[in-house]
Amino acid sequence: MAWIGCLPASRSNFLHLIKRGTVGVIVGGIAEMFMVDSKRERVKLVGRKGFVRVALEAGVDLVPVYYFGQSQVFCNYGPPFLARLSRKWRVAMGVLVGRFFLPMPRPIPIYLVHGKPIPVTQISPSDPGFEKAVDELHVKAVEAIKDLYMRHREEYGWPNRPLSIE
Repeated sequence: MAWIGCLPASRSNFLHLIKRGTVGVIVGGIAEMFMVDSKRERVKLVGRKGFVRVALEAGVDLVPVYYFGQSQVFCNYGPPFLARLSRKWRVAMGVLVGRFFLPMPRPIPIYLVHGKPIPVTQISPSDPGFEKAVDELHVKAVEAIKDLYMRHREEYGWPNRPLSIE
């Protein structure tokens, strides 16, 4: 993945990339890869506050984005025990199961939607109100993702597909 410009989601990498321009973050990471569900959309956001901390420290706005269909390109990533090992070793280990039960993506249309930027005021991590600001901004980010999903799911053809934020 490094060949195409991907970097580990570390604080130092975020801060370096923010100075160079826009940064896209897949918050769910390895844990979300194993959360594929045929009946509902599952997003890993609970407890994921690192991106909010970096946004506050750097004073950059957050733009909520949702990719409809991306969770269905592969119908499975592997058995649950691989999820635990992958998280522990910080490397995605799994078996992609897609079209014809091969590691080939299924032909699913992907629909990207984005919301209005969430304004962020720069706050130093040493500020006594930093953790409270992190919690408040995280709630706003989660609500923005929920709102995006609910507003656009019918356009994508999922009027009754629920969203589960875990």
